[in-house]
Amino acid sequence: MYITVSALSYASRLPESIEKGMIILSKLGQPLPESTSDADIDSCIEQTLFMLNQNSDRVLMNYKRMTDSSKIKAMKFLARLETPCGMARPDLQPFVAMKKVHLSLSHGMCPFSP
Repeated sequence: MYITVSALSYASRLPESIEKGMIILSKLGQPLPESTSDADIDSCIEQTLFMLNQNSDRVLMNYKRMTDSSKIKAMKFLARLETPCGMARPDLQPFVAMKKVHLSLSHGMCPFSP
């Protein structure tokens, strides 16, 4: 499915790519919101800042590695969706970025971590 999502993005079929990516993320237990509001974004930012403030820069630099394969797959799809969301669903892009931060802080760092 990663190839399908990528191919749709490269073919400028961004809404379809985003839709397929969101379905896959839901199956991986990492759903993204179908619709968003400014209040949702503000809440997500506050949660992200709270999580980041729990760790020093030194701790983050030496953070544990992500080992859960389903979380790593979710991170891969989130990374793939960042640009299409920025172009076709800018309301969703902050949630994609912050979901990557949340997963990294909760489950460890991986090659797709911010």
